[in-house]
Amino acid sequence: MKGLPDALLDPAAWPAPVEGPQLVETHISWVFLTGRIAYKVKKPVRFDFLDFSTRERRSHFCEEELRLNQRFAPGLYLGLSRVVRTSHGLAIDQEGELVDHAVRMRQFDRAQELDALVEARAVHADELRRFGARIAGQQAAAPVAGPPHCDDGALIHACRDNFATLRRAGAESASVESLARWTEAEHARLAPLLARRRAAGRWRECHGDLHCANVVRHEGELWAFDALEFDPALRWIDAACDVAFLWMDLEARGRTDLATSLLDGWLQECGDFEALEALRLFGVYRAGVRAKVAALRHAQSHDPATEAELARYLVEAGRLAAPRAPRLIATMGLAASGKSRLAEALLAPLGGVRVRSDVERKRLAGLAAHQSSGGTIYGPEMTARTYARLGEAAAHGLAGGFDVVVDAACLLRRERDALRALARSRDVPFRLLELTAPRELLEARLEARASAGTDASEATREVLAKQLRFAEPPGPDERSGTLAVDGSRPVDAVRLATRLRAGAAPPAGFPGASGPAS
Repeated sequence: MKGLPDALLDPAAWPAPVEGPQLVETHISWVFLTGRIAYKVKKPVRFDFLDFSTRERRSHFCEEELRLNQRFAPGLYLGLSRVVRTSHGLAIDQEGELVDHAVRMRQFDRAQELDALVEARAVHADELRRFGARIAGQQAAAPVAGPPHCDDGALIHACRDNFATLRRAGAESASVESLARWTEAEHARLAPLLARRRAAGRWRECHGDLHCANVVRHEGELWAFDALEFDPALRWIDAACDVAFLWMDLEARGRTDLATSLLDGWLQECGDFEALEALRLFGVYRAGVRAKVAALRHAQSHDPATEAELARYLVEAGRLAAPRAPRLIATMGLAASGKSRLAEALLAPLGGVRVRSDVERKRLAGLAAHQSSGGTIYGPEMTARTYARLGEAAAHGLAGGFDVVVDAACLLRRERDALRALARSRDVPFRLLELTAPRELLEARLEARASAGTDASEATREVLAKQLRFAEPPGPDERSGTLAVDGSRPVDAVRLATRLRAGAAPPAGFPGASGPAS
C-alpha cells in the first residue's frame, strides 16, 4: 500500500473529482494542489527548531496554523481535513482510520505572491498602504503577550544566532562583524524603550514571518499567510518588529515607494510613532534572518542566486544601520491647498514618514480617521493638544533616523515655532512648505471632498473663511527656511525632495509635473 505522499497523488484519494493533483514539497510539509483547494500535510520530521515527529504534535500544529492564519487571511484558510486509511489506501476526508490532519486552504496563483508581484512591478503603493493598515488592525485585535512570552533577551539572542550562523556559513566577515557590533550597541541603547513597549502591551501574538513571499493578492487585496505556528517565541514579539520584516524586505528589493507606503498605512492606523525609534534595529534583525536563510541555502546548493540574495540582505542591513541625518519638514496652508497630497507624495523620494494633524486630532478624541466628530474637536484646547501630539510623533521619527513630514495647516506662528524648536533641539534642518491656491479652487475642492466622504479632514467653506481671517503669514525671519509651493498645480515631488535633501530652496511658486494637489 502506498504511503504519504504518493497515495494522495491518486485522484481517487480525494472527496471530489480531482484531475492530476500536484505536489509541492518543502523541508517540513507536503502541499497538495487540487485545482481549487490546497491541502498542507506536515511531514513527520524533527529539527532543532521544530518537532513534528508524532501525529499528536502534527495535529496540534495544524490547529495552530489554522487558528493563526484565519486571523490574518480568513478568506484563504478554510479548515482542517482528515487523512485516513481506507481499505483502498490513504484518502482525504473519507471514512477510515485517522492517520494525520491537513490544513485546507484556497489554492492561489503563485504569481500573485508579493515577491512575484514586486519582481513584475505589478503591485501599487496604495495596496501596501491598505495592507499596512490591515496588519495594524489585526495586531490590535491580537492577544497581548504575558508570561511566558515576555523574554527581554529574546531579540538580542535571535540576532546573535543570525550572526553565528552567518559566520559559520562564511559570509563576508567585515560586514557581519560590523553589524554584530552595531546591533549589540543599539540593543543596549534601546533596552529601556523596548522594555517600556513590552510593559505597555506592544508585544502581541504576531505573524512572525512577514516577508514578501508570505503575502499574496487574493480577491484584489493583499493578505498575509503562512504565519509561524511552530515556535511561539518567534511570533510573540513587538508588533513593530513584525511589520519591520516586510518593510525591510521591500527596501532590500529596491522598492522604497512600497516600503514607505506600507509603513505609512501601519502608522496612520495604529499611531505607534514611538516604534520608529526601534524600527532600524528590528529591520537589521530581520535582514539577518533573510541573510541567514540565504547563507544556509547557498551552502547546500552553491546557487549564485542565493549568494546574491545573501549579499543583498547584508547590504540592506548595513544601510539601515547607517541612516543619513534626518530633517523635519512641515506643511503650511489653508484647507484643501494640497498639503496631504504633497506630504504623501514626498514619502517615497525622502524615504520618510508623515504625521497628519487630521488623523492625530481624531485619535486624541478616540475617533477613527474617517469618523465624523460633528465639528466638536476643533476648539483651541484640542488644537493645542493636537500640535503637541504632532511634535511628539515627529520627535520619535527623527530619533529613529527618518525624515519627518508634519502634515498640518500651521497657520499660527506659535505652531510653526514649536516645530522649529523641536528641529533645533534635535540639531536637524527644518523646512516649511507654504502651499497656496486661489480661494475659488479651495472651495471647489472642499465641496468635492465633502461629497466623497473619504478624507479625515472635516474642513468646510466656513472653516476656510475663518482660516483666512486668523492665518498668520510667515514673518521675514521665517522666509529663509520657507519654500513656496503652488498648490493649484501638479507638484514634482521627486524634484522637490531632491531640493529639500540638498538644502537648496526652489524658486517661489515651485512647479512640478507628477500629480494633482488635493
